[in-house]
Amino acid sequence: MTPGEFMEYIIKANRDGRLDDVKSIVREGLSRFRETAVTDLMNTLFEVDAKLRDTVYQLMIADGGEDLLEHLITIIRKEKNPLYFKNHILHFANLEVPRAIDALEGIEEGLPPDCRMQWQRSMGKLKAKFREYNYMREFEKHARNPKRVKQAADMMIKQPHPDYVPFLNRMAGHHEEILSREAVRVLLKLGNQSSFNPLSELFKRLAVDRMNAEQFLSLALFREKLETYDALNLLKEVEDLVDTGWRDSDRDDLREELRTKKFDTVVGYILVAFGFRAGSLYDQAKFVLLNLIDEDTQVTKVQRERLRGAVKNRIEHSGERLHEIVSAMSHINRQKESDSFIAVLEKMMPASLPERETLIFSALAGLESASAKARLLAYLQGDPTQAKKVLEALLHFELETVPDSVAELAGNAGDSGVRQTALALVAKSKEPQKVLRPLLEHESVAVRADVVKTIAEHQLESCFQDLLDLLKLEQSVSFMLVVLEALEAFERSETALAVQRFMMPPNQAKVRFQAMRTLFVAGGEQHRDAMIFQALQDYPKRNFPEMFDEFVALWKSELKENPARTEAMLSFQNFWEQALSHEHADVRRRTLQLMDQVAWEKVGEPEWSAIFQQALYKLKDKRAKDEPEQLRRFVTRINIRLEDLRKKEAMRARFGEIIERFQKDIQFEKVQALRELEQTYHPDMLLDNEAMILPLVVGLREFLDHHEETHKMEILAIQVAGKLGLPSMRAKIEQYLKHPNMAVAQAARNAMQIPLNEKLRVQLIKSVLVVDDSHYITDLVARILETKNYKVARENKPENAVGRMEQHTFDLLIIDLKMPVMDGAQVLQAAVQARVKPRFTMVLTGNRNREELLEASRFGVDMIVLKPFNAKDILKRIRSLEEKWLAGS
Repeated sequence: MTPGEFMEYIIKANRDGRLDDVKSIVREGLSRFRETAVTDLMNTLFEVDAKLRDTVYQLMIADGGEDLLEHLITIIRKEKNPLYFKNHILHFANLEVPRAIDALEGIEEGLPPDCRMQWQRSMGKLKAKFREYNYMREFEKHARNPKRVKQAADMMIKQPHPDYVPFLNRMAGHHEEILSREAVRVLLKLGNQSSFNPLSELFKRLAVDRMNAEQFLSLALFREKLETYDALNLLKEVEDLVDTGWRDSDRDDLREELRTKKFDTVVGYILVAFGFRAGSLYDQAKFVLLNLIDEDTQVTKVQRERLRGAVKNRIEHSGERLHEIVSAMSHINRQKESDSFIAVLEKMMPASLPERETLIFSALAGLESASAKARLLAYLQGDPTQAKKVLEALLHFELETVPDSVAELAGNAGDSGVRQTALALVAKSKEPQKVLRPLLEHESVAVRADVVKTIAEHQLESCFQDLLDLLKLEQSVSFMLVVLEALEAFERSETALAVQRFMMPPNQAKVRFQAMRTLFVAGGEQHRDAMIFQALQDYPKRNFPEMFDEFVALWKSELKENPARTEAMLSFQNFWEQALSHEHADVRRRTLQLMDQVAWEKVGEPEWSAIFQQALYKLKDKRAKDEPEQLRRFVTRINIRLEDLRKKEAMRARFGEIIERFQKDIQFEKVQALRELEQTYHPDMLLDNEAMILPLVVGLREFLDHHEETHKMEILAIQVAGKLGLPSMRAKIEQYLKHPNMAVAQAARNAMQIPLNEKLRVQLIKSVLVVDDSHYITDLVARILETKNYKVARENKPENAVGRMEQHTFDLLIIDLKMPVMDGAQVLQAAVQARVKPRFTMVLTGNRNREELLEASRFGVDMIVLKPFNAKDILKRIRSLEEKWLAGS
């Protein structure tokens, strides 16, 4: 077949009804002489019947070449048959070309209303298929819609992909501020994968913008009354403030424009000189400036102030972004010498930039090198006015020893901000106690208090005894409260023993309350509750109600955050018996309020029923109103719970006995266990008994696999599997729907009608080892899996992988094929020989060489995932591995 015979053969084969020949001719033509074939098709398609046109259209879709996109859209636009018009739109979603989203979106305008549903379905399918491309497209497309850009950026962060990095680096240098800002934000979230050049260009632009925006606000027209402002002086004032780059001819033209009151060009030149570009702020500034210069126009104070506010916001926002970009550039340059990088950074910044030194400090902090630390310490000694900013930068480093300059600032009684930052830096050093201990004796109470707070905030164990020693000395009440509060950070028995005495009179009420809180929070599990209840039982009656109020408040918040601690509280039954029958009605009321928060349906101890009954009896003489009814309610709830617990415990015990018999090798025992389970199964049997699910499922699967000829046994196992409602067994049951034996097939149909118990998910894979020489891939996979609570270990050196498997048993190995030193197949072979290979193996590779994939498969590869991949792919494949194994396939 020649190109000239191409369409002739197609039309003849179609006329003779040889559809298969039509398809083979079109495929051959698109393969052998593509350009000519496409041209002939497009010239002739609308001269033949619509059915042939639809067939050829679908073949072009199946070819999937990007060069066919415009032709396919042309066919859709020209199609006059409504039925095939809709079909074309639906088939378009089968393309494997990301740009198909843009092409299909281009036909939305003018689309007939009755075709909109098909268009939306195809757009939805394409966007789902090419999700990463769609996020990038949405990001770049909606520069005028910050909300849409942020949504696309958030999706990139949520579902990372390698293709995002080069795209975002390109967007980081975009002239639209929203795009560059969000691009940098996403790159930082993805692990500082940004490139230096786009960031440096963005930094220079923002720095100049910020300077020029500040100069713009200094124009006289923002300060003077409009009626006294001389617009003819405007050009001179602008040139005095910024380097405009105007030529003499430009100046002459602008003066003439001003003289003749043609202000549009003048304002445009001025705004460009001050660094304003196209955008909402540019438009706003142009509108206000035109009105400010035109003396015939009245400009309100609100309009002028609104523009000032917008420019100030730009200045502040630019400052924040400069720090963000410096952090990213520092991260990229961490391996370089700090002096060379800072020299590059200084060249980027205008000399009059207000944050110049602060940005340098931030850059040095981001480098995290020894030379950067030394340079910051030199700054600290050379310029005391920048002390706080330098100290904040030094917080990124750990100091081997604390320099005298830092120690001196840590004891600075005059500037609390500098002092607290210096103390935080001291706390991060290797031996903080050498500096902090002398400061605990400082003459300034404010210094001592800040030192105590620093010890607590950083939980400095080396200074714990110093805090206890402070309590032994006579101190002011305010300082004593600071020490007691600081001890909350150290949960140990020594804390309890030190603060217990402060709970009792004659200490002031606020000291007693803080001591109880410290004891409650950090008294150590063995002492805290016992000491608190003992102190309350020994408390003087006149002080008891107010102390009990504080105690109840502590327990209420604790019960919400840590319900498991209820048992510790309820174990002191003697105390509660006294509180429930206390002579003070407020104490009884508070006790009942606290008891009402206890989950009695989970506690249900029989002794408590007797305690409430006894309290109920004692209340007869106290003429209480609501208390008896509350106590009766507690008794009823406890009794119901106890009865429920007894039933469920009996069920769980019976279920455990059945499973134990089912796991025996004696066939008679297995059958009897299955029969009993089929007759007595109840969902409550598996409550708090999840460990029994896996052996049961494995046993049922093996039972079904080995009783294919014993139909009664098959029916019994199917019935049990159906009653359990385990999703993991549904695929196994489906295999019996077409069983030749009618009774077995009917049992399978009955089992399929029983609702699934989604709570009983069997998770075979819990721990995963990811092996890849790329840090980016291992980090990406780990982030994906950790969101679903898998325990993930990463290994970037394949030669160490087998050793990791020997040290820890993993359920799944995810491994790359092409790696230095050892490739994936060699790692798998070594793992098999060492008998440490996990139950499941997934190969994650960009290699499509069939022979190499088959070589790796010899060592037990369960699944191959090709790069690039997305989060859903990985998670779906892992679940698929579990389901296939549980279903026996």
